[in-house]
This record gives sequence, structure tokens and C-alpha cells, in this order.
Amino acid sequence: MGRVFHGRWTWITSQYFVQQDVGMNLVINKMADMKQIGKRNRANGMAFELRVRKYLEQDGYFISKYPNNIDLENNKIFPAKRSRFGGVNQGFPDFIAWVPTGEKTCCEEQMDTYVVIGFEAKSNGRLDKVEKAKAQWLLKNKVFSKFFIASKQKIKNRIHINFEEVKLNEQDN
Repeated sequence: MGRVFHGRWTWITSQYFVQQDVGMNLVINKMADMKQIGKRNRANGMAFELRVRKYLEQDGYFISKYPNNIDLENNKIFPAKRSRFGGVNQGFPDFIAWVPTGEKTCCEEQMDTYVVIGFEAKSNGRLDKVEKAKAQWLLKNKVFSKFFIASKQKIKNRIHINFEEVKLNEQDN
């Protein structure tokens, strides 16, 4: 049959287990299928990225997927590898955006200047330690003039996109 762990719950199959509740009743619970959870999380992340992209395009930004990643050990940018999940690019940040400033360059009258901004879409709005270091590297080396994290927030059962700017740490310079 199954294995007993401390007499509290027993495996029946790989998908179900029996658990004793407070009243000593046996309850059959279904195990979470980690493969399905991973698929759902990737799909939700891609849907949020698409929502952020559409939002920025409506605001007048020119958007492109950022095809590069950062090697912090060698201090250089390299082309990002494709993911095994649907061929999605694994660049950091997710998007590169540029918007004209309305100013002309000193060299030619026809050339406009642009502000180049990096956007990373995160549902929870938090970067991990490596991503924070990469964002600081991009700002310090002036790859982007600004860097934003897009996060989602539910207000009255509707999803709103919040943008938080990542500032350059002065002690790292």
C-alpha cells in the first residue's frame, strides 16, 4: 500500500494522500501537480508581459523585446539564449522602450533624441538578488537612462499596472 509518516498521513498513489484532521477523520486530498502549476505560472507571466507591452504602446512608447543578457562576472552583455518553453527569449530586462524627447541633436537638424528605458514585468513587483545586480549594472553603464519594474495590483477586481523606478545606488559607483 502506501508509506506511513509519523502516523499522520499516508500515500495512496502518487496523486492522492490520506490525512487525519483534528477530529481523527480521514480526508483524501489531491496532490498539486507541479508540472501543471509550472505551465500555468509561465502562461500567467507571458500574459502579464503582453498586457504591459500593450499598455506601454498605448502610451506612445516604441517597444521591443530585449534580446541580450548580462554576464556580471565578465562585465559584458551577451545574446540571450532561447528558452526550451516555446522559444521565448530569456533576455533581461523584458522590454526596451524608447520615446522621442522632442529635442534635436547638435549635429543634424533632422535627428531627434530619444530616452531609452528598460522594463521588467514582474507580477509581484520584486526582483531577486541577481536581477537587482543586473539592473544596477545596466544603469551604471548607461545602457538605459531609466529602469522600471512593472507589477500588477488588483483594485475592485480589475488588474492595474504599477511602475516602480529602479534608482542607481550611489555607494556602488
